[in-house]
Amino acid sequence: MIRFAILAGVSTDPQARKDKLSIPDQIAFCRQKISQFEGVETTEPFVLDGYSRTGYDSLEVAMSEIPPLGAAIAAAQADQYDVLIMDNFDRLGDLAFNVKTRFKKINKQLFSARQSGKLIPPDQYDPYASEDADIEMYVQGIIQTYRINKIRRGWRIGVPERARNGLHPLSVTFGYHARGKDEPAEQIPAEIALIRHMKDWFLSGKTLGDICTLADAYGIKPRRADTWSRQVVKRILRNPYYSGRIEFGRYKLDGDRQRVPVPPSQWVTAPGRHEPVWDEESRLAILAEFERRDGQRARAGTYPLTGLLECSICKLRVYRHGKGWIYVTCPAQPPHITMRYEVALEIVADQVVRSLREYKSRPIDPNGGEAIQREIELQQQLRGRIQEGFESDLYTSIEAHTRIVAVETEIERLLRKKDRVARQAEQQVALLAFADQDLDRLHHWILHDDPTTVNHLLTALCEKIIITPDHELDVVWRS
Repeated sequence: MIRFAILAGVSTDPQARKDKLSIPDQIAFCRQKISQFEGVETTEPFVLDGYSRTGYDSLEVAMSEIPPLGAAIAAAQADQYDVLIMDNFDRLGDLAFNVKTRFKKINKQLFSARQSGKLIPPDQYDPYASEDADIEMYVQGIIQTYRINKIRRGWRIGVPERARNGLHPLSVTFGYHARGKDEPAEQIPAEIALIRHMKDWFLSGKTLGDICTLADAYGIKPRRADTWSRQVVKRILRNPYYSGRIEFGRYKLDGDRQRVPVPPSQWVTAPGRHEPVWDEESRLAILAEFERRDGQRARAGTYPLTGLLECSICKLRVYRHGKGWIYVTCPAQPPHITMRYEVALEIVADQVVRSLREYKSRPIDPNGGEAIQREIELQQQLRGRIQEGFESDLYTSIEAHTRIVAVETEIERLLRKKDRVARQAEQQVALLAFADQDLDRLHHWILHDDPTTVNHLLTALCEKIIITPDHELDVVWRS
């Protein structure tokens, strides 16, 4: 009686879902063949559920990165079966001949349930006596290579073309569902409402963690998860799709199948045909807020003055630590600054109020964005000159495209900066108007009001607050 083991596999996780029935069908078909040979299955099936078998030039590496394949080969070497049967040799992908060579060395057979060749009893099997399996494997390899190359050619041509035509290139993002093949995605009202709330929460100063909590309470789950995470919220807020822009090809896979960024000049960008969630001005406001938070090395945190405090010696951010005895300290070892959190808060609030008396005398420039606007106009003129250079054959199409993309990237950066300056001026006016009412009330507000609101408004005026080891403070106001 011939001892069999079954190998089944699919290349991607979606293909491994139960509703696809791909793996169960393969196993059932192999068991039907085993019964025809009056054989016996002596191991559990080895299932390659979602592992790609392409791109490997070493069987040892493949065995370590594809555990079911490694287990199948190890079981063969341990003489747990005589024949490894599979639906088709293409289940081994590029590894077929490497696996075949290994099996020849240990005198075990590979068998395709769909091949026309005969199965040889183990006691009569000579791996070098017949080329039936090798020929079958070679033919199936050619067919599989053709299929894969055809799919990849279609993907490389068809998917970017969809993006150029203003259609979602791959899967539809949260808030939308797909319609016809050549139709734009349609909004899902409940999800779109949540996305708009996320934008408003973010621009009002809420942290990404706060937004996750609020979104979970809203009652709508993200796709492929039960709760919201900071990374998913950040990805939604930064996604240009919601402002009506299609972008494709921002990343590619390197030799280790890791995502690496692609230069903007190689992206495929186009106006989307779908209904956007917000306008371009809102998109720039979101990006400007991300830049503000990144530039401050801080978020609108849970505690007052989060991210504003800096050690005068090491120039590093001062953190809040502890549970019972709460204190602030810098990361240096030993720390240059260590003081009770409540004491630090009182000192800082006093200094901010005193400094604000002087700051109030500074006039706010309502035209702070004019210089930025002049830079934008210069970049727009440069773009026009590049276009003229292309039309007069001064630049090739590739050179012109590369230069224009660089100019447009700079224009977008300046637009975000202009929006950030405008929003900062609005926040300055709001905080100074509050301070005009009562500076003593401002002291209480810093200590006891919502930390998110306090930090969001203070960072509009204050760049950082430097603390010395002697607990002296210097408030660095924005120019």
